[in-house]
Amino acid sequence: MLMEQVAKTFGLPTATADEVVFFQSSTGRNIGAGLFIYIMTYLREHRLLGIFFLCWSTAGMADTKLLMEHPRGELVGMHIRNTCALLVLGPLLIQSASQ
Repeated sequence: MLMEQVAKTFGLPTATADEVVFFQSSTGRNIGAGLFIYIMTYLREHRLLGIFFLCWSTAGMADTKLLMEHPRGELVGMHIRNTCALLVLGPLLIQSASQ
């Protein structure tokens, strides 16, 4: 039941139990990324955080592709927006660290 709710939040509101198996790894992936972002922010490692944002945008692209190809995928726009934010913030953080 919990994974079905996670799937709904992600953008797959009608995912079956078989389809939500991969959300456990997705949740772990996102928690790990969040912890990394928190620690780099705390340590004021803006350059490294910017590099991470650029690399992490590939996860956003993969998630967007998954939703676009899934017959019941939703929230594609949110994933595109978030990926674009990473692609903008990454270079800004890198640039701010070199000043």
